[in-house]
Amino acid sequence: MNVIFVSNQPFPFGMAGSKRIRLFAEYLSIKNDVSVLVVGKNNGQNNSSGLKNKVKFNFFYFNRIQNIFGYLKIKKLITENYKTEKKNVLYLYDGIGLTNFLYAKYGKKIGFKVVTDIVEDYSMHTERTGFLLTLLHNVNRYFEKRTFQFTDGVIVLSTRLFLKLNALNPKNKPLVLIPVSAENLFFNYSDKKEEVAFNFLYSGSYGVKDGVDLLIEAFNKVSTSFNESKLILAGNITREIKEKIRLNPAIIYKGLIPDNNYYEFISSGNVLLMTRINSEYANSGFPFKLGEYLATGNPVIATKVSDVETYLKDKEDVILAEPSNVGSLISAMEFVINNRNNISSIGANGRKRCAQFFNPRINGEKLEVFLTQLFKNDTAIAK
Repeated sequence: MNVIFVSNQPFPFGMAGSKRIRLFAEYLSIKNDVSVLVVGKNNGQNNSSGLKNKVKFNFFYFNRIQNIFGYLKIKKLITENYKTEKKNVLYLYDGIGLTNFLYAKYGKKIGFKVVTDIVEDYSMHTERTGFLLTLLHNVNRYFEKRTFQFTDGVIVLSTRLFLKLNALNPKNKPLVLIPVSAENLFFNYSDKKEEVAFNFLYSGSYGVKDGVDLLIEAFNKVSTSFNESKLILAGNITREIKEKIRLNPAIIYKGLIPDNNYYEFISSGNVLLMTRINSEYANSGFPFKLGEYLATGNPVIATKVSDVETYLKDKEDVILAEPSNVGSLISAMEFVINNRNNISSIGANGRKRCAQFFNPRINGEKLEVFLTQLFKNDTAIAK
């Protein structure tokens, strides 16, 4: 096959979306031709073009308005990357919308099988955004209802997204759920150092859906009775969170962690935290960081959102807490503190579940099988 990824996610280094695309692309590149076209803003970590683990990539700077009118440039590149002797797939990240529907239409016109990978339900987004982004979300709801008109198949991240898209799929086109992947599953971590403090660690985004304000409230109460505990925070912190942690010296903010140190950094926490709230938006996606946390083999406290309970059992693979519930988070933290000498098996079991469900090789194979099946009724000989 010849697979072209088109997205607005930085490549090869970036956040969750970048990692999902890169892990898919790298797996497919073992047997297929793969290239990535990035349309959007550079995060400053990547070159404008290059080759990463057999995956060719090119970056094109457009802001959101330019993105719409940059169609001709991307159309030219899609045409140049079409290979008549191959089965051609055009992968569009994160749904069909105003900024990429023309790519889908043109790709289908010249012979690509078009798929989209949907990882969030923006119709459920309730956080405050700027005028243009709010307008874009509203317009994209029109395209969401017509997803299967523009595509030959759809990939989703969660059960809720699967059920929603399946209801929009009257012709029963291919639809598959592929969860998050944790590349650090295959990392060898250095031996953990014995420390006097007991460290809880959160690293990630600080949107409303992430529930970090509730996490801080819970830790403030726990730390008053267990003064050896620390809360380590990392990521692009908000002004509101900075104000919340200012008066508690047991909360330590580490800033943004470079990619090459990130997995070693999260493995340094005694217990890792994923505290998404109970909202429709949070329950429609799935936390990418949870897979990475589990892959460290360290115990994880996670809230019962999305498909978490489908993959993990409380007190066996993970310590679960009720979402949007400070009291439940306090109980989970107190449990790991009181059982800190006996919870290593929970971390080890969590890593096993990660290898079973969030394995980049298994999920890459799922994607390859899915894409291959798109051509099962085609008579043309291609590979």
